[in-house]
Amino acid sequence: MGRRVVCIWFQDLPAHRLIRKGTVSPEALFAVTREEKSAQRLYALSEAAYAKGLAQGMALADARAVAPDLITHAAEPEKDEALLRALHRWADRFSPLVATEAPESLYLDITGCAHLFGGEHGLVQAIHDDLERLQLPAQLGLADTKRAAMAVARFGCETVKGAHGIIPPGEGLRVLGAFPVNALMADEASLNGLKRLGLFTIEAVAALPRAGLARRFGVGLVRRLDELLGAAPDPVSAHTAQPPLAARMTLPDPIGLRDDVDEALKRLARQVCRRLEERGEGARVLKLMVERVDHSVCEESIGLAFATRDPEIILRQFDPVLSKLDAGCGFIRLRLSVSVGEPLSESQGALGPKREGPSVLAGVLSRIGNRVGFDRVTQYEPAQSHLPERSFRRIPIMRDPKSVGHWPSPPSPRPIVQFTPEPLRVYEPGRPPREFSWRYDTYTLHTAYGPERLTPEWWRADPAWGGARDYWRVQTCEGARLWLFHALSTAEPSGDARAWHVAGIFP
Repeated sequence: MGRRVVCIWFQDLPAHRLIRKGTVSPEALFAVTREEKSAQRLYALSEAAYAKGLAQGMALADARAVAPDLITHAAEPEKDEALLRALHRWADRFSPLVATEAPESLYLDITGCAHLFGGEHGLVQAIHDDLERLQLPAQLGLADTKRAAMAVARFGCETVKGAHGIIPPGEGLRVLGAFPVNALMADEASLNGLKRLGLFTIEAVAALPRAGLARRFGVGLVRRLDELLGAAPDPVSAHTAQPPLAARMTLPDPIGLRDDVDEALKRLARQVCRRLEERGEGARVLKLMVERVDHSVCEESIGLAFATRDPEIILRQFDPVLSKLDAGCGFIRLRLSVSVGEPLSESQGALGPKREGPSVLAGVLSRIGNRVGFDRVTQYEPAQSHLPERSFRRIPIMRDPKSVGHWPSPPSPRPIVQFTPEPLRVYEPGRPPREFSWRYDTYTLHTAYGPERLTPEWWRADPAWGGARDYWRVQTCEGARLWLFHALSTAEPSGDARAWHVAGIFP
C-alpha cells in the first residue's frame, strides 16, 4: 500500500481565532496586521475584507484607502501557535502521525487508518464535520505526498464535500497537471520566471527536462516538482503533541462539602505541579472548571505574581474562589489547567532553617492581584534615560521578573523617594538657600553637596523639563535630608527664588 497524506490548511487562522473567541463578529470588516519590511501589512482577513478587494500582504495604508472603516487587530503569534498545537492534539484522533507547519497547516499520514472511518471519503468527511463543529473553516487535500496534498488544499477546491480534494493513488500527474505553477509554492523569482517563459501549469513544467530546469531555476525548484509528483520522498515528519498542563477528576458521586472540594483540588494541583516540574515550567495563570449535577459549568481563574509549581501556594490562591462557588446539588467533575506558564529553573535555597521570604511575597502579591486586579499591581523597571523622572517606568507585576533589566548605578546618590518637583519658598537666598520652607515646615541649611548638573534630552522636546538643572543633596538642621534642584531656565533669572524645587527625600 502506498503512502497517503491529508493536508488541512487553515487559511487566515488568526482571523478565525478572533471570530471563534468572540472578539469580532464574523460579518465584520477586519484584518489582522503585522510588521513586514518596515511597514504594517495585512496578515489575515475576514470574508468581508476579501469581498471589499483587500488581500494578504497589502500595506495597511493602501487598505485604509480602499476601506476606511477597516477594523484591525495586531497579530499575536504566540496565541496562534498555541491554537495550532491544540489542533495538533485534536488531529490525533484521525492518525498517530501528525505534523504541523507554521503558521496554518496540519499534515496527517493516514496510511492504514482510512478503513477505521469507512474509507478515505469517510475520513475526509469526518475531519470536515469536526472542523465545522469547531467553527474553524479549512480546506482539505488528500494525495500520495505532503506537497501534493497541500496543492490540492490550496488550489484544488473551495470546499470539501464527498470526493472533492482527494487524488486517487498513483494519479498525481493526471490531476495536478492542470494546476497553476503557484502550486509548486516555490520562491517568487522562480515562479515569475516560469510565467515569463509561458509555463503556467504543472503539466507544462513537468514536460521539460529536469537538467535544463535545474540550470535555469536551481535545484530547489526541481526538488519541489519531484516532491509534488511523488518522484522524490516527501515524508511527514510527525512529532508527538505536547499534552496540556491539566488534570481532570470525574467523581463517582456528587460532592458539595468544602472539605471534599478542597481535597479534590489538592489532588489535581499535585498532578499539575508534577507535570510542570517535568517540563521545567511554572504556572502564572490557572483555571478551574467545575461541572454540577445538572451539567452546568462554572469556570474560575486565578493569577500568580511569580511563576510557581508549589501546590500549597496554588491552593491558597483558590481559597477565596472556592468559598464563592455554589455547589447546587453537587459537583461531578473538576478540571484544573494552566492557562499561562513560563520556564522556571531550580534555585539553591539558603542553608539552615527553611525561609519562605520569596514565597510569602509571591503569595501576598498574588492575593492582592486576584482581589483588585493584576493591572493595578505594578513594579518598576529601569528605563534608558539620565533624567531622574524618566530613569524608571511602571510595568504590570504579571510580567516575567527576569524581563526587568539590571538597575544601573547612578553617577551620584539618588533619593529613596522621588516625586513630582514641588516648589519651595526661600527666606534666605543662597546656593542652595540657607533658609526655606516646604510643605508648611521651615528648614535651615546645615550642609550641602553639589551641584550635579543635568541637561534635558536634546532629541526630545519637553516643556515641563525646561532647561538645565543643578541638583543638590541637602542636610538640614532639623534632620531632613532633601534633594533640591535649581532650574536654569532662560525664562527666569538665575537667582530667582522661584526656580528652587524639592525633587526627593533621602533616608
